[in-house]
Parts: sequence; C-alpha cells; structure tokens
Amino acid sequence: MAKLLIVDDDPAQLNLYRTRLADSYEIIDTCNSEAAFALALQHKPDCIILDLSLPHFSGFELCRALGLLSSTSLIPILVISGRPARMYEDFCLNLGAKEYFEKPVNFVRLRERLTEVLKHEHQERRFKRRAQLGVMLKLKLIGDNGNRKEFLTVSEDVSADG
Repeated sequence: MAKLLIVDDDPAQLNLYRTRLADSYEIIDTCNSEAAFALALQHKPDCIILDLSLPHFSGFELCRALGLLSSTSLIPILVISGRPARMYEDFCLNLGAKEYFEKPVNFVRLRERLTEVLKHEHQERRFKRRAQLGVMLKLKLIGDNGNRKEFLTVSEDVSADG
C-alpha cells in the first residue's frame, strides 16, 4: 500500500483526507510544517499532499526544501490551496509540484492524479550531480494597454559541470 504524507494546518481537512483516502493508502499526517519535514525524511512517503498556507514556514518553502534534498527530491508533491490556481499554480509547478488543486478538493481527480504519479514514482536518479540555482523571482509586466500582471517563478537547475 502506497504511503501518503498529508500536510494541512486545519485538523478538519486532515480528517477529511484521511477519511477519503485511507481505504487505498497508508496515511501519515500533520498540521505542522517542521514535523512534515521530519516525517518526510523519516518515512520516505510515496507522495506528499501539501497545503500552501502553513504556520512557521509555508508550503512553498517546504516544497522547495524537500526538492533540494536528494533523499526527498523524487517524492511527488501535490499542492492543495484555498487560493485560485491562477495565482500560484505555475509557481508551484516550477518548484517541483506535480499538480495544483484548489479547495474544495475534487477527490475523484485527486485519486486519479495520485494513481498517475505513483505509477511513475521510480524515476531514475540523475547521472550527474546537479546544482540548484533556484532563485524565487517576481516578474512584473506591463502590457501595451497598461494592464499589469505579476508572475512568480524560479530559475532552472543546471548540471554542476554547466
């Protein structure tokens, strides 16, 4: 049975995820971002379901930190947020998340996506060491018509030898 780490600061949400997913997955959950980091290192879950709005350090920071460690970098992360996808979806995908879900969560779609990412969980390790050059950037664009748009993104990673 695949193991999921579910991180959400709302105990009621954690209970909902557990109720809806425990029949197919082993569930580990926490409301705390620091505990989530430790649980990911200790249990090496097959997938992480991560809320963005967490106390102490955010889901963005947790997603980034997990992506930087070789022992957790290949664990697929599915982000869940109460904020509209247009605000943060691209940014989260650039951080390495596999999917962005808006609350309330469509559990049929969540289960489908879990099935897909867990089929591909055994990715090959990279042949060369890589350096993460992930710098968070906020791009502010002004169109010809004066409309302003803002985008969050990160730089790409490159191999250590260039």
